[in-house]
Amino acid sequence: MKTIFDELKQEVKNWWISLILGILYVVVALSLMFFPLNGYAALSILFSISMLVSGLLEISFAVSIRKIHLAKCLNEGDWDAVRKDINLRPVEGVNGSNTDEEILEKLAKFGITPEAVTLWGTGKPMREFLWSEEMADASVHVLLNVDFKQTYDASKKNADGITEIRNCHINVGTGKEVSIREVAEKIMKEIGFKGELRWDASKPDGTLRKLTDVSKLHSLGWHHKVEIDEGIHRLYEWYLKGICINHQTV
Repeated sequence: MKTIFDELKQEVKNWWISLILGILYVVVALSLMFFPLNGYAALSILFSISMLVSGLLEISFAVSIRKIHLAKCLNEGDWDAVRKDINLRPVEGVNGSNTDEEILEKLAKFGITPEAVTLWGTGKPMREFLWSEEMADASVHVLLNVDFKQTYDASKKNADGITEIRNCHINVGTGKEVSIREVAEKIMKEIGFKGELRWDASKPDGTLRKLTDVSKLHSLGWHHKVEIDEGIHRLYEWYLKGICINHQTV
């Protein structure tokens, strides 16, 4: 049976990953045409970027924001906001036209109640979060400023004295990690939900760490600027605008 996690994650994957990776492939193709060396460097970062995007979207970041937002609305008795949200993003066929009881029952199935929000796992796994626009900025920086010769150590040679071109990929990230529990607590604070945060340890945690080594990117002159707290604030502001996958607004 599909859950709200599965539905939202699938929507995000189908739309955003296709768009982001499509743009990146076009950029790489153009760079190979006009900037051969830089293009090769760009190609070498594409896999790392692809894995980072997939990793970020696997995290229930957006799901957590929605669940905590709905719980806050229920806690405050703001049924107009609840109905606006589920009209935009129905939950298993339940939308704003359903009764209060039907809505409460459906949301409770996914750990959303006026008193508490329940998230999957223990909250212990560590994750790295990168603001999407900064991923694009890092990619452009590499395209315009990095030569392929800068992506490997030319001093390392094999037994025949020939330089071996290895490990020329470039990780894009922040180099900082935070636990899923800490992120959820930050979201609670940003949204202003006064209820309880609970964890369902019967659900899987996933990989315990996914931290990237960004020392090479730093040495090439690029550093992230948007920290996790600012990212949560921006994302929640975006969410409150009512923007959905299909760009409908209510």
